[in-house]
Parts: sequence; C-alpha cells; structure tokens
Amino acid sequence: MNTVLERSALVTKNQVRPASSTTAMGRDGLGTGRIRVDSGWAKILASVEAMRTLTDDWDGDGATAPRAGVIETARELLGYLRAIPLPCPMTTGTGPTGSILLVWERSGRYFEIEIVAPGQAEWFRSEPGAPPAGGATIDRSIRALFEWSRA
Repeated sequence: MNTVLERSALVTKNQVRPASSTTAMGRDGLGTGRIRVDSGWAKILASVEAMRTLTDDWDGDGATAPRAGVIETARELLGYLRAIPLPCPMTTGTGPTGSILLVWERSGRYFEIEIVAPGQAEWFRSEPGAPPAGGATIDRSIRALFEWSRA
C-alpha cells in the first residue's frame, strides 16, 4: 500500500536526495568514520515520537492527545522534507484537537504545517509586508514551504 506522501506528485524520485553526511577527520588527517549532520532532524523526530506518550487532557484543559495516524503522518512528512531537502523545523507542538504543528521561523518570517488528521495537513505563512496566507493538503503544504524556504 502506498503511503500518503508516496502518492504525492510534488517530487519525483530522481529529484530526492538522501540526507547529508560528512566524513569526520582527525588532526592526523585520518578519517574517523561517517557522522550524520542532522541532529536537528533527530531532535524534531524524537519530539514527535514523544507525543505518543501523551494522553487526553495532557494540558489540563481537555486537549486531545495526537492519535497514532497523525503521529505517523508527521513522521512520514518529516522524512520526506528531510530527503528533498528542506529546512528542519525549529520546533514542534501539539494542538488542543490532537493535531501536530511543525514550525519554521526566519528573519521575522513564519511558516507552519499542522497535521490535522492522518494524511491531512494545513499550512500558514506570515511575512512582513505581505498578507498572511494558508491552505490545505499535504502537497500544497510542501510546495508552500519550498517557496518560503527559497525566499
């Protein structure tokens, strides 16, 4: 069965690059092995994975905990964004209705993808001097993030 993101027509397989890595060199010039240069991604993925431990009313105000399908969609989306590659989100969060937020900020500019249900996302963008923009669908979220990250 194809996943939500595999069905996406946004990026073809020949456009996707693997996550970057580098060779670690010691003072003597000898390679010490391969080191991943994506600790930010690891932290974000760990944050999303930790959301599995939340239970309903996690905030004391009746918030719904993210369900497994929403968490899996977030993990899949993050893996896809990392492979393109697009910038790592600065932070993640949970919404009161069980959604998962992925947030980017740069130079007064803000971008957010909210996974609202399994396979479903909405996005929001705010930039100085421009009206706020937003929309729905995972494909459009990825396209909007790509455009935002290149500006």
